[in-house]
Amino acid sequence: MPRPVFGHGLVFVCTGYDEPTLLAIRPTGSGDVTDSHVVWKSDDAVPLNPSPVLSDDALFTLSDNGVVTCYEAATGKVRWKKRVGGNYSASPLLAGQKLYMLNESGTTLVANIGGSYKLLSRNLLDGRTLSSLSAAGQSLLLRTDSHLLRIEGTVADDDTQPPDSQTAAEPADDGGIRIRGTSKKPNP
Repeated sequence: MPRPVFGHGLVFVCTGYDEPTLLAIRPTGSGDVTDSHVVWKSDDAVPLNPSPVLSDDALFTLSDNGVVTCYEAATGKVRWKKRVGGNYSASPLLAGQKLYMLNESGTTLVANIGGSYKLLSRNLLDGRTLSSLSAAGQSLLLRTDSHLLRIEGTVADDDTQPPDSQTAAEPADDGGIRIRGTSKKPNP
């Protein structure tokens, strides 16, 4: 079940199962505030499991079937929507202008979300994942069906990594992880 998010004087709630709806609610009422305090709502590509993410004036949702949507938080206007594919239970993680989306097959998509959606990389893990990513300093923590992984490193703020590059993480003999990167085409 998605957790609520607060910002801009609104509570953003994804209702979950039955009739999934994203609601932006003024938190000043009591009782049934459906008719009086709902500022905007959407029923298109609303997640059942992943929680929304708020950044400045943008609200991001990732549906269970792989549709990421950027809303104007105050009005609910859709700025952009992108089908990224895959099945998602994990909530997306926002770090700077990058959105990390980990699907159930163990693939993490990293996208630049400044202005519009731009895929930066696709990272592959060996194992199923249902858990959300967690940030700890400069590290990402994630859990597969068989391992707890910590990925640490530096990432350039520019977009020098080609969008069709892939990075695979796999358990190393010493209990850590090994990162293997490949690219289908050379950097220009």
